[in-house]
Amino acid sequence: MLWDIHSHHPAVASDVLMRLQSLTLQDVGKLSEGGYYTVGIHPWYAAAINIDSLPECLQSPNVLALGECGLDRLCSDISWEEQIRLLEMQVQWSEQYCKPIVLHVVKTYAEIIMLHKRVQPKTPWIIHGFRGGEKLCHQLLMHGFYLSFGERYHPTAARAAYEANRLFIETDTSECSIDQLYSRMSECLDCSEEELEQQIDHQAQTVFFYQTIKNVSSI
Repeated sequence: MLWDIHSHHPAVASDVLMRLQSLTLQDVGKLSEGGYYTVGIHPWYAAAINIDSLPECLQSPNVLALGECGLDRLCSDISWEEQIRLLEMQVQWSEQYCKPIVLHVVKTYAEIIMLHKRVQPKTPWIIHGFRGGEKLCHQLLMHGFYLSFGERYHPTAARAAYEANRLFIETDTSECSIDQLYSRMSECLDCSEEELEQQIDHQAQTVFFYQTIKNVSSI
């Protein structure tokens, strides 16, 4: 199965493709039982949001992750201090409801790593749309992050994430299909598309069905 772990295209849940549609709280009316989603408060669109409705959304079995959320030094409709408070609140909900986090990170990697070290989360954290170089990639991998790659990325960073079993692929807003992105990535990594698909499918089952696995293991 192919996984598209972060997309602004409609959700798909089939035998061959699992596309997680990223929704803001204003868009939760698009949730349907036939698809899977991520829901969070994006730092670009945080000012007029009723954040109290997010915990209820996270209790839906069709919401597999919290996000996208994060920190952005270049663009936000709230102050820097409010961004930090909002992210810390969402991290708490991520832990409470056992949902992994999909992170939007713009020029704030030091702050994200520091928060991760302080919180020591049990739920996985995923950097979406990662375009950083190999050095930053290794730093994030060392701290336990997963990295999701879209249409543009550094090949050496993608290889490092793949070798660490922490690579995901996403379409985000791209017009490229997920099939095309898998094909390009397999060429970049010098592996077969089947090998790439199997590795990502195994990781995704572990990460996005974390709560189910956690509940089973506690019985």
